Amino acid sequence: MAIPGDEVTVGKQQSKVQSKLQRALATSSIYRISREIEAMERVDGFVVGLGAKWVLIARTMDGGHPDGLIAL
Repeated sequence: MAIPGDEVTVGKQQSKVQSKLQRALATSSIYRISREIEAMERVDGFVVGLGAKWVLIARTMDGGHPDGLIAL
C-alpha cells in the first residue's frame, strides 16, 4: 500500500527528524516511521503529539484504519 507523506527515520540527525515530525503533526498526514534498530518494525500512522524526546503516533493498519497508539 502506498502511504502519502514522508518516511521518517528515527535516530539520525535529531533536528531533521523533529522538523519532519512537526510537519507531520501540522498536516495530519499518514507517515511511515522507521528506526535504526534493525529488529524494530516500521510504524505507519498520524503524529498526534510531539515532545522534546517522545512522539505519539496513532497507528494505522492497511487501508488507514485505526490500530491504537504508540509512543516512540
